[in-house]
This record gives sequence, C-alpha cells and structure tokens, in this order.
Amino acid sequence: MGCGQVTQQINSPDGRLVLGVLAAPPAHIERGASTATRPWAYFAKYGIEIRSGSPNVLITVPKAWRHRAAISWGNNVGTVSSLRLASCPRQYQQGDWNAYAGGFYLRSPSGCVPLIFQIGHQTATLSFAIGTGTCGSAT
Repeated sequence: MGCGQVTQQINSPDGRLVLGVLAAPPAHIERGASTATRPWAYFAKYGIEIRSGSPNVLITVPKAWRHRAAISWGNNVGTVSSLRLASCPRQYQQGDWNAYAGGFYLRSPSGCVPLIFQIGHQTATLSFAIGTGTCGSAT
C-alpha cells in the first residue's frame, strides 16, 4: 500500500514497539464488535504506527490462523491475510510516525491471534489476546 493510506502523522507512537520502527497494538485488546457480516463476524479496532522513513513493513497472519483471523490497516483495504505497508517520508513536519487505521477481523468475538512482522531482513512474531486474558505459549 502506498503513502496515501496514512490516516494521520503523530509525534509519539501508541503501542508495542516492534523492531524499532513499528508500534503494534498492545498484548490485550477488547473483544471484537459484531460486524453482522460473514465470515468475519467480529472486528477488533486498533491502529498501528510506522516510523517515517522506515523500511517497508510486511504484516502476515500465519497460515494456520487464516481461517480464524484476518487483518486490515489503511483505507478501503478489505480483509486480508498479508499486508505490505510502504515506507513513507515525514510530510509537512506533522510527526515522526505514520498512523494507519484498522485492526483484526475474527470469526468469533475473542481469540489469541499471532501476527508476523517483517521489517527489512528482520522478523518478529507477536500474539494479541483479543477479548481474552492473555495468550499462552501456544498460539
């Protein structure tokens, strides 16, 4: 996705810092709200931020989870299992971080959803407890 998907530029990120350039949602998110749409009947909203001028970011739902969860960040993206966000410069001196609206789509209102983040040649996997207490070691 291009830089036109940035919804806001901010000075300070809100979330878990991933590989120094991405602010991901916190470890626990409120349960998903009903969408009244199948197959993704629930949506848990939480944006992400990427440091201006960082490398491209690839966010992926692991293959084993694709029948239970999907993601969407940016405008009119739809539900996807993998999403690449382009490196975007700081614009108009508004902030050092580019924010994207979106979140998680689920078949049920809660779950422990893992996501894989690839930034440059580095990869990190984080789990998100959506509507549940915490994620155990098994995801």
